[in-house]
Amino acid sequence: MTTINEQNIRSYLERGESQTLEYKSGTSSLDAICKVVASFANAEGGILILGFVEPKGIVGVLPDRKLSTIDHAISHLNSLPTFTSYKVACDDKELIIIEVQKNQNTLTFFRNTLYTRVGDACVPMRTADIEEVCKPTPQTFQSLIGAVSSMNQSMVSLNAKIADYEDSLAKSDRKNFITGLITGLFFCVLGVVLGKIF
Repeated sequence: MTTINEQNIRSYLERGESQTLEYKSGTSSLDAICKVVASFANAEGGILILGFVEPKGIVGVLPDRKLSTIDHAISHLNSLPTFTSYKVACDDKELIIIEVQKNQNTLTFFRNTLYTRVGDACVPMRTADIEEVCKPTPQTFQSLIGAVSSMNQSMVSLNAKIADYEDSLAKSDRKNFITGLITGLFFCVLGVVLGKIF
């Protein structure tokens, strides 16, 4: 479900840029778009509107500006955030809307750098902000306990298989030894018998 439509788009254009809202021209580079998306994901989430410039107003996006191209660029972000992109018409011009969800226990990198929102700006994250996002949570520990439990069960199963294999190997070795001994004795007896005959 989309947040912005033709009926409410003007209210978003009148708000001005903020912690969770940014405007870019319709010709903004893919890098500029991806940087904003990453900063929203690492903060509180937000909405990027392409095709609107303050104070000029609605400029629209070029007809050849495809959502698939923008989505493809965003998909290359490290730790891809959840986002939705769509077009909305306003004053006979098309705007592209990109809604970005706040990350949950992860951080999104843009060109090996972590960005966040401070007011209406994209800024590199401080160490304290990164530590805050990465600190362990009860869910993290539950997930870790589940992974360790699963790994423990796998180890028990593997040990049982190894024990079975060693047991079958030991039986096979005993069988091979007995077979070899009988074969050796047979050839010894055969040798003695043949020696007496010839």
